[in-house]
Amino acid sequence: MEEFLYSNIKEIIPDLKEINTLLTEIKKTTDALSKSDLDTLASEAFHTAGRYGKKAADYLSAYKEAAYDGFPDAGGIAELSLAAQSAGNITAELAGQFINATDKAFRLGGSVSRLKEILDGASAISSHNAINMTDLAEGMSLAGEYAAALGLGADEAAAALASIISATGQDGSEAAQTLKSILLNIQQITDAEPGNLLNADLLGSLDNPQGSDALNGFLGNYSMYESMLQDYAKGAGSMAAQAEVSASSWEGAMNRLSNTWTDTVGNVANPNAMLTIINSLNGILSVVNKLTKELGSLGTVGLGAGLLASFKNVGRDKTYSLFWS
Repeated sequence: MEEFLYSNIKEIIPDLKEINTLLTEIKKTTDALSKSDLDTLASEAFHTAGRYGKKAADYLSAYKEAAYDGFPDAGGIAELSLAAQSAGNITAELAGQFINATDKAFRLGGSVSRLKEILDGASAISSHNAINMTDLAEGMSLAGEYAAALGLGADEAAAALASIISATGQDGSEAAQTLKSILLNIQQITDAEPGNLLNADLLGSLDNPQGSDALNGFLGNYSMYESMLQDYAKGAGSMAAQAEVSASSWEGAMNRLSNTWTDTVGNVANPNAMLTIINSLNGILSVVNKLTKELGSLGTVGLGAGLLASFKNVGRDKTYSLFWS
């Protein structure tokens, strides 16, 4: 038991340090946050991250980026990011790009509810049509602004990209470039010959075989595009449902367990108190490591008892009182 505690206490120190660093950076980014606000934020990080099978640091990292980007509801955006990551198995970086690009393209003003509608719709298209969410998110990030500028809604852009991906096997970046080429050529033809948009003219205007093949595939599967629009429209709650599946996975369960252990041992509601724990544990563990090298395995039992005694002396009552004072 002593060895187990020693091993696991030592293991969570990097997590505690990362959380403290993120809280410090958030404080620098958002001066309006009081000590009480940071206490609440730390608690919310564990609670919210656990729902999506993520770690508290994942939530705080997303919060920090959202605050830095000027979103009025950084907490709401951070939760959206975690939901997107978990639902679509996409990276934190791509989730952030998707949210930022979509907000900018469709001029949403940081509205969490409107962003959620778009992410729900994209998630529904992805899950109902076996479209890799990484490709769709990447495509929307790269082509969303251009599509919106030419009058497409988020639903039309997502369905068009998904149709191109499905029909051609292109990845998100390629599909984005194809959609932009198609839209550009449509605009050029309609500007030159208003009311006279012929399919053959459009195909001929594309200056590369790949673009022509993609458009031909898209037009040949137009019913799929319409079906994807319907999937998007019925997408409410899709992201949460997909995220729940991921959160119930082995990895999600282990992350929740890690959150619980870190929160229990470190109880990071107060960053200053967390520093006390980290510094104390670091000092204790440094001594233990040095003694272990000198004494070898014969000193293991005694060292384990000494560690527990030292940890108690840090001490439990004193440390926890710091959190709630």
